[in-house]
Amino acid sequence: MTMRDTNVSLVTKDGAVSIVIPSWNGIALLGPCLDGVARMTSDDVRVIVVDDGSDDDTAGLLARHYPYVTVIKQPVRRGFAAAVNAGILECRTPYIALLNNDAIPEPLWIETSIRTLNLLPAYAACVPKIVYIDDPSIINSVGIDLKWYGASGDIGIGEPDDGRFGSYAEVFGFTGCAVVFRRDAVSAVGLFDEWLEAYGEDLDWTLRARAQGLRFVFCPDARVHHRGGASFGRRSARAVFLQSRNGVVVLAKHLPLSSLVRNGAGLVTFSVYQVLVNAVRGLGSAAFSGKVHGLRHAWSRRQGYNVSDQARREFGNSGDPLRTGLAFRPIQSPIAE
Repeated sequence: MTMRDTNVSLVTKDGAVSIVIPSWNGIALLGPCLDGVARMTSDDVRVIVVDDGSDDDTAGLLARHYPYVTVIKQPVRRGFAAAVNAGILECRTPYIALLNNDAIPEPLWIETSIRTLNLLPAYAACVPKIVYIDDPSIINSVGIDLKWYGASGDIGIGEPDDGRFGSYAEVFGFTGCAVVFRRDAVSAVGLFDEWLEAYGEDLDWTLRARAQGLRFVFCPDARVHHRGGASFGRRSARAVFLQSRNGVVVLAKHLPLSSLVRNGAGLVTFSVYQVLVNAVRGLGSAAFSGKVHGLRHAWSRRQGYNVSDQARREFGNSGDPLRTGLAFRPIQSPIAE
């Protein structure tokens, strides 16, 4: 593990962007992540690490090798969404970036993301091209989409980086692994839903933003390398439980009743499929329990959140987020050739 020269500081209190990095027992991941941040071309960056109740030596690592980092120590583990919120509340910059602790940005990530948002003022956030650390020729994500049967996932996952995702594009939403927001967009939409804890919090925020008419742009030159699942353990029982529960709750929270009726068969079929697939992996109980808990809390989480007229215009005549038809729509490059 290489360590950044501690005599060089990235901290600019009133700089352009704050990068929020949530971490839970991530001592093995934080070093490479922060070293990647240190190699970025922009010096106008403030780095905030939210230590989400770690019981490893995360605090010692940061104190010894990364003293320029602002550290927020949570006394107990509260989950990814709460950790992100704690970091966001510390931000005072016009741009706010999120970065997983198991991700390593390329040097131009922040610079190209902010340039894209400056050139395209209609968009609320810039989504990078995320590739796998072990094989950067394979796409991990270029944003997230939402299928008519309720499945959400990374656009382009597992596909070769062969030029298909080489253009600027409007995308349905972002993944919390890496993204750069305008501060005023975060102010308008609000913080992440801490009840969700982890998984689905980015889809929930995406749907809340889109309900206000906010949009997301993908920049092919903003690149981040990701381990994928290292921060939490994608196949753990807890992760499967949260994925299953939150998938039900987020859709119940945002879909109008007409959409639930129209797409009901697909939604039920996909839920059953998820349980069966996880059962084959030995995690069927966690998946089934997540679905049951999701149904139990669906109505209470829906209360107080109504699809507005503006959202109906955004999602089409039916006001249906499952039927937008938008996943990855190439747009003209904002940069003069």
